[in-house]
Amino acid sequence: MIEGCDPPRAACNYCGEDYAADRHNNGTTSLWRHLENKCTKYPNKKDKSQKSIIDFSKPGAENDSAFGKIKKLDTEGIRKFLAKMVIIDELPFKMVEGEGFRAYSQALEPRFVVPSHITVARDCMKLYVEEKKVLKKLLKSQRVCLTTDT
Repeated sequence: MIEGCDPPRAACNYCGEDYAADRHNNGTTSLWRHLENKCTKYPNKKDKSQKSIIDFSKPGAENDSAFGKIKKLDTEGIRKFLAKMVIIDELPFKMVEGEGFRAYSQALEPRFVVPSHITVARDCMKLYVEEKKVLKKLLKSQRVCLTTDT
């Protein structure tokens, strides 16, 4: 904060440029924008001309997999396990369309095409119907007794 200013102003710690800093009207947004866009002396500034260390835009090699062996691609099995993961961890269906998840899937199995959130929802519903049939079959052949203590 710069002393004796009305309205209050704050100076950048790196280059000294001053900005409005009234806590009710301005907040810290103007200073953050200054650090990200204008301040040349800010040490943590990301150079936009350089690529990041983790580049999600490049898929892996076509026949390369995380386990080092080339196996037959079991798309249905992978989709079933994906549906189980969504159900068990109570994840949103849209999670599969995120850049991070797609990069993770590419790293594990580059040949697998990640399905849309609608397909994942359908797979979860199929899994539910299958489990429901198994449970009905199990309960059909047995008796259930309910007792209470009075």
